[in-house]
Amino acid sequence: MKKVDVTVLPILKKIKAVKGTRLLDALKTAGIESDSACGGRGVCGKCEVLLVNKQKGARKVTRKVLACQFKVESPCVVQLRYSPGREVKVLKEHKTSSKFKADALVKRKHFTSGVSLVLDDGELLGFEKHKRKHIFGLAIDVGTTTVCVSLCNLERQEEVAQEAVLNAQTRYGADIITRLDFALKSRKNQLLLHREVVASINRAIGECVQKSGVHRDQIYTAVVVGNSVMHHLLLKLSLHTFVTPPYQIRHKGALAVKAKTLDLDINPNANVRFLPLIEGFVGSDVLATIISLRLFKNKHFNLCVDLGTNGEIIIGSKQGIEVASCAAGPAFEGYNVSCGMIAKAGAIEWVSMENGRLRLLTIGHIQPQGICGSGIIDILSELLKAGIVDSSGQMKGKEFTVYKDKRVKIDFTARDVRSVQLAKAAVCAGAQILMKKVKANAGKIKNVFLAGALGNYLNAENALRIGLLPKELKGKIKFVGNTAFLGAKQVLFSANDFRQAVKISKKIKHVALAKEKGFSEMFAQALSFPKK
Repeated sequence: MKKVDVTVLPILKKIKAVKGTRLLDALKTAGIESDSACGGRGVCGKCEVLLVNKQKGARKVTRKVLACQFKVESPCVVQLRYSPGREVKVLKEHKTSSKFKADALVKRKHFTSGVSLVLDDGELLGFEKHKRKHIFGLAIDVGTTTVCVSLCNLERQEEVAQEAVLNAQTRYGADIITRLDFALKSRKNQLLLHREVVASINRAIGECVQKSGVHRDQIYTAVVVGNSVMHHLLLKLSLHTFVTPPYQIRHKGALAVKAKTLDLDINPNANVRFLPLIEGFVGSDVLATIISLRLFKNKHFNLCVDLGTNGEIIIGSKQGIEVASCAAGPAFEGYNVSCGMIAKAGAIEWVSMENGRLRLLTIGHIQPQGICGSGIIDILSELLKAGIVDSSGQMKGKEFTVYKDKRVKIDFTARDVRSVQLAKAAVCAGAQILMKKVKANAGKIKNVFLAGALGNYLNAENALRIGLLPKELKGKIKFVGNTAFLGAKQVLFSANDFRQAVKISKKIKHVALAKEKGFSEMFAQALSFPKK
């Protein structure tokens, strides 16, 4: 097969591409990240690059092409829209300490002089010399966009290292529906996504091990949480249940497999536990959130919204817990917005307008490259305040320029307004449906927890201004960070919490919003932005 040279800017890297191959595939093969939210179908525009055709004197002649549609036929130079980077902004403030009862499933038991047995609920996992003073475990949150790993000392009940990496599956689609479509085309595709997520977990484990100095063979257990699709991809289970009526998950219960079965880079005999799934796309990450916030113990109703890639809504009290999912995440994580991007260096994360002028803050305090979720909500809120967007979502003009220099032009378009409108309406209507089902008006809701990485960086006033939540809930919003990750740590440290999670999972009611009476009407009403 004939190969041609492709020079990639701004990283000044020259790669070889098989003649006739898609540019996107050539970049992936070379290990260069390029956004492809739609999975390479040519509809999202995220993989747009500048193609340098030739030079006339010192002047470059360029044209815009989609990397997923452009076939490399001859040597060329391409300019990426963003500088490639996999580091994502995550919450690091949730340090788990000794507030939990020391009753982890994995323990050491004295055997002979200088040697201890390592037991997992009675199962012998291995032997440890006394000079190695501690044993460790992992809490793993497999998100659609981000994989978070916490390395914990099981005996001291403390976290010793934490790392988050981009889920490498994102190159095959931003959301779980796009990835499902890719995976269901062939068993080969599904196994490819499996390998990508395992590689992401191992990368995070490697970073934790390097930071802490812990030996991999000292890691004797892991707890994994995630949505239902991530769970099935990691375990190589059939995905057809997600696209075939009645869409009921067959493998819902708690599972445990050996680390060597998953090719995780820890002690091969370690048991990797998967918390139970709920139903549909609502997975064990939601269960971990419920455990973390103790929603099942409060006599008052609490509402929780996780604005991850797969938006989830929970309402709960001692009387019971109901959950639902909605297609909100892609817009709030930047994927359904023209200049949107995930929260990494260069993303505009905060916006304020004063006297008609915008003030911006970017992650890493570098030149803006795009807009992440918190910035998207801020921008829309400011445009509503300024009257540039009205309550129906109509925008004055086709676009509003947020930032512009010689290299980058970042616009917020009328189409972007519509994307956010649909997403926020889904969340707001979903919350109203769950409140209605448990017969709880705003006065009966004690707290509104905004969870997930995005939730912790939102401006509550701006979120209410765009109508993300019913305005009656003003004053009750609390930011709680990555509660799924925290819940996974709690289960890792506590056998009692693990058993409680399994028990509670059987009592949680899943609500299919689209089938609920009145949802369509509530959704239509929630499309409008609140008037001043």
